[in-house]
Formats: sequence, structure tokens, C-alpha cells
Amino acid sequence: MKRLAMEPRPMGPRAMRLMVAKLRDARSATEPDQGGYTLVETLLTVLVVSIVLAAAFPVLPVFFRVSNIVQNTYQSVDQLVLASEVVTRYVHEAVSPSSSTNPFLTANANNVTFYANTGKATGPEKVIMQVATAGSVRTFQVNLYVANANSCPMTGSSGTTCTYGASTQSFLLINFLTNGTAGSPVFTYFLQGGEVCGGPPPGSATTTMSSAAVTGATTLQVAQPHGAISVGDTIFIGSGPNAQTVTATAASASNATSITVSALTAAAANGSAIYDSSLTTVPNSSPTTVSTTSSGTTLKVNALKSAVATGDTIVVGTGSTAQTVTAGANYSVGTTTMTVSSLSGSVTPGTSVYDSTCSATQLGQIVGVALNLQATKNPGGQPTGYQSLAYLFSPEYNVSVG
Repeated sequence: MKRLAMEPRPMGPRAMRLMVAKLRDARSATEPDQGGYTLVETLLTVLVVSIVLAAAFPVLPVFFRVSNIVQNTYQSVDQLVLASEVVTRYVHEAVSPSSSTNPFLTANANNVTFYANTGKATGPEKVIMQVATAGSVRTFQVNLYVANANSCPMTGSSGTTCTYGASTQSFLLINFLTNGTAGSPVFTYFLQGGEVCGGPPPGSATTTMSSAAVTGATTLQVAQPHGAISVGDTIFIGSGPNAQTVTATAASASNATSITVSALTAAAANGSAIYDSSLTTVPNSSPTTVSTTSSGTTLKVNALKSAVATGDTIVVGTGSTAQTVTAGANYSVGTTTMTVSSLSGSVTPGTSVYDSTCSATQLGQIVGVALNLQATKNPGGQPTGYQSLAYLFSPEYNVSVG
């Protein structure tokens, strides 16, 4: 059989165009797109991004500053809570080291020394909590002292109190304390019967009595008050041990000349200072006043109503203008001249003089310690405040420890 030869058929123009189109489409599907942005589109994009960045730029420093403040505040609160817990624990354990000694050895606005029953076999530990100042930096510290072996009465010693050696532990609880000054102290002490000692200096009196009031009276005739008084406000009349507390039973406008209160428990003399605790800081001990213009190291006062001891912190004035000096000697009730560390300028008659140290009598009456701490993580940072109140649990002398 004869094999026939197959010759290719020539491709016509139409078929050729179709083949070229198919090849071109196949090539376009496999090659990347060669398109792009035009110059106008690029310029518009750059303009929009610039506007967004310009709007966001001022916000970024604010964000980082607020974030830093929040972080520092949290860290400050951690310090404050720890310090409060430590103070509360030791105050709860405050106890007399002997039958003739108070739980508190010293107590003033910015440091306190007392004894705590922490379970030591040798007897109660001596605890010193204090504001320590180095230059412009204030810190809050706690130091512990263990009783010497066989020195406490409850361990069989014939002595009347415990003896102590050097500090065995020291805690730096707050690095940058922002209070701890005369106008904003750390400690206030609550006494039996409701009085207090230590603490802040008295604020300016809300008003004064314009006429005397008898026991049982329910209306106080007063000079014009410095602020409106609301129902339920606690009103202090006088100061120190002779002060009495009543409650406002009706609202009183700032220009009123009488205040309606609950019945007085004692007579109130004409001129007695009246403090509304919701408007100002009430005095927490018996302040006296400057009798004659004073300057230098001599303070002339009206007769002291309570004794002052050497080294006591004396606050002269009230509020933001108060200045702090130190008593140079012991002064008894009735003293009219005191030697103090140098006054900053002259002090006019009538200025309040306040002893921020609890007297010996008041030491034996302390039943609770209020703590007011304000601190910041860094010098000059945003301060944070924390307050607490701890009462003594078993302050009486015990023959055993633990």
C-alpha cells in the first residue's frame, strides 16, 4: 500500500491574527502588571499623610507624659500601701514594756517611738517611725530595736523597764515623701475621750463667740462666719482639753450671726474660737497666742495651757504662713516666755502658737494613730496621698510575750 504524504496547509490571514491574539493574552496573564501611580496621585498621598502626622504629633508628648504620670502614681501607691500596712501592724501590737510605762515613749507630728509585742522572747521591740530629711528630700523610715536579754520585767528582771541596744532592722518605706512638714504632718494621735494630739496645726477659726452661752444652750451667738455651715457639720468650741463638740442642726449662711447646734455640754465664754471641721482644721491641743511682737529666738506668749518639752516642734501661725521652730528648754504650764530656734521674721501679737508634740499626760492616753502619707516616685513628680487609722489592740502591760 502506498503511504500518502501529508503536507501542511497554509494558514490564512484570519487564522494568523487569531493565533497572535491568543499568544498575547496568554503572555499578559503570566506577566506582572506594569501599571503604577501617577505623579498627581503620589503628591496627594504625601499631602494627606503629612496632614495626619501634623495632627498626631502634638498628641504624642501628652500621651507619653500622662502614661508616665499614671505609671509613677501606681508605683507611689505601692510604697504608700506598704508603709501603711507596716505602721498598722506595729500599732496594733503596741504594748507597755512594764506596768509603769506607757506604750508610747514619744509622739509628735512627724515621728513616734513606741513598744510593740512582736513575739520576741526577750520582750517587746522598740519601734521608731520617722520622717528623715536630707537636704530637700524627705523619706519615711522604720527602725526596730530588740530588747536586751533578761532586761524586761516579764523575763524575770528586777528592773522596771526594758533596755535596748542598737537597731536590728531598718526599713526605708518611702523614698520621696512630699509631706512631713509643719503644715502637713504624717501622724495624728487619737486620745481617750475623743481628743487628739500631734497632727496638723489649727486652721483659722471659722468664727468666734460674740456672747457667752450657758450649758444646754442650742444657739451660738457669733461674729460673722467665714463660710456657710451645713446641717450635720461638727462644730468645735474652744481648743485642747476644754474644747467641746456639738453638731450644727440647721444651715447657717456665711453672713449669719447665730448658729443652731445640739445642746452645749458646758458653758462657752465670749470670744471662744469656733471651728467647723468641714471648713478648717480644728486645733488638736491647747494652743496659746503671741502676746508681744516676737523675733529672733525669743517667743513671748500668753500663759501656756500645757507643758512644752525641750526639742518640741512649735508651730507659729496657721495655714500656709505657719513657720516651725524648736523649743530650747522645758516650759511648764503658765510660762509666758520661751526660747526657740530662730524665727523667720517678726511675729505679731495674736498669732497662734501650737505644740505639735504630745505631752507626757497625752502619751498615756493614746488609743489610735492616724497616718497621712503623701509621696511621689521621683522628686518633683505628681504626689499621691494615702490615709489610714490604726487602733491599739492590747496596750496594757502583760507578763508574757508572744
